[in-house]
This record gives sequence, structure tokens and C-alpha cells, in this order.
Amino acid sequence: MRNASEKALEVATSSLLLALSESEDNPLEVGQELFTVGTLLESESSLRRALNDSSRLVDDKSILIRKILGNRVSEATLAAVTALSGQRLSNTRDIVKCLDLLGSRAIIESARQNNQLTVLIAELGQLRNVIKQERQLRILLSHASELDDFQRHELIDSLFAQKLSKPTLDLFHRLVAKPRGASLLMDLDMLAVDASEAEKRKLARVTSAHALTDAQKQRLQSILEKKYGPITMNLAIDPSVVGGLRVRVANESIDGTLKTELSQARRRLVG
Repeated sequence: MRNASEKALEVATSSLLLALSESEDNPLEVGQELFTVGTLLESESSLRRALNDSSRLVDDKSILIRKILGNRVSEATLAAVTALSGQRLSNTRDIVKCLDLLGSRAIIESARQNNQLTVLIAELGQLRNVIKQERQLRILLSHASELDDFQRHELIDSLFAQKLSKPTLDLFHRLVAKPRGASLLMDLDMLAVDASEAEKRKLARVTSAHALTDAQKQRLQSILEKKYGPITMNLAIDPSVVGGLRVRVANESIDGTLKTELSQARRRLVG
């Protein structure tokens, strides 16, 4: 999304979080409501245009939103949708993307309110590891597979419903139903980043050839926090990493693996 839509999302996110803090609305339910509103607007181009019409008064848009959604959604959902419609987006389809992100943010807030953010981030990392390792599962969960939406939903429940917390499961269902980025792995990464930012931390994705000991984890976290400030680590094991560590924080990569050193040495010899 372009700058205008990103700014609109920031305003709507602030309104959503304020509404959730001041009400007894269940953030998990609010998240699902926002997903549903997004799905509705995805098929209603005239409504998208009306809500993104800069010549239309904000009060008129608010009346329209209440007329359409009525008493079928919570006040927090109405607050988020109204705040979003009060901003100018780069294009009308961005309202659907924003509502999807707002839905995810509400579910992340549910985890935060229940002191489950650490669990959520760890589970997203575990999901990423599984999806990366299991090529057949990636294919089955993609929209290019022979499975329909219901079958993909059932497959996820059969594999993960007993292993994941409710916020993680809800978010994963949504990513599979409505992909956002170039791949499911990328979408899981972005969700983990969003969850880390909800507790004002950066996400560090650490890949090693073998599981790190508790002492190694603590030492690595201490080193990274000296450079980046508070972080949350997601750990992955990749046997192809011959030695050392591969760390990614935001857009910065730190690759200290033996495999990389050998590759660099080989290029120097060839060159």
C-alpha cells in the first residue's frame, strides 16, 4: 500500500485499540467481524467507492456504515471501519487490505490482553518452520491446490487445532483463506513482526544447524538487544546451515554460518 493508505491504517488502528480498551468487546470476535466486513467490501465496488469518496462528509459515511452494519457488529468494529472511511486511501481496494490487517491486529490485541503475545509469536515461528519443511503441505494450503476453502480449513484444524492457541489458529486460518504477500512464509513473518511490535519489540529470526541451549539463547538475546533494543527471537533449525548462526532483524541480515564463509571463500578462489 502507498503512503496515504498506510497513514489511514495507522489512524484506524489507533481508533480500534482505543475502542477495545474502553469497551468489553471481545478482540477475537472483533477480528472476525473486521474480516467479514472486508470480505463484504471486496465484492461491493460501489460501496468501496462511497467510503473512499473524499467529497463525502465523514458524518454521511458514518451513517452509511451504521445503516449497513447496524447492530450486527460491535462498537469497536464500527469505530475502526468509521475511522478508516474518514481517511483518504490511495485506491479503493486498499480498504479491503486495511480491514484485513485491522482484523489481525484485533486478534493480536486479544493475545496481548491475555499475556499470550510470547506464545503467539513462538507459535507463528513454529508454523513457519513446519510450512517451510513440508512442501506437500504448502501445496495443499495454496489456492492452486485441488482443495476448496472448506477443505483447507478442515485440514488446518485437523493438523493444528489441538496444538495452537486460539489467536494463532484464527490468524493462520485467515492467512490461508486470504493470502496477503508473495508466499505463506512471508505472511507468517509479517504477522510475527506485527505481534512483536504490539509489545514494542523487534523480531529476530534466528536459524541454526542445531537447537541452541538456554545459555546460548540468553547470550544471543543479550548481544542482539545491545544493538537493536528489546527483541523477541523466533528460532528455526536448518541442517543445511553447516555452522554458526543466521539472524534476520527487520531488513537486516547477519549471516555467520560456515556455509556462507565457504561459499564466499570459493567465490574468491574462482575470482
